[in-house]
Amino acid sequence: VDCLHKIWNDIETAGSVAIIVAFVVLVIEFFSLIFSCMLCRAFRERSPGYYA
Repeated sequence: VDCLHKIWNDIETAGSVAIIVAFVVLVIEFFSLIFSCMLCRAFRERSPGYYA
C-alpha cells in the first residue's frame, strides 16, 4: 500500500507540472502568433511588391 501511494503521488505531481508547462507553452505560442501577424502586416505595408 505504501508503494502504491508513493507512485500515485509521483504521478499527481508530474501531472500538475505537465499542466503548468503546457499552459506556459500555450501563452508563449499565443504571443508569438500575435507578433508574427504584426511583422507580416508591417512588411506587407512597406513593400507589397517584394513580399512573397
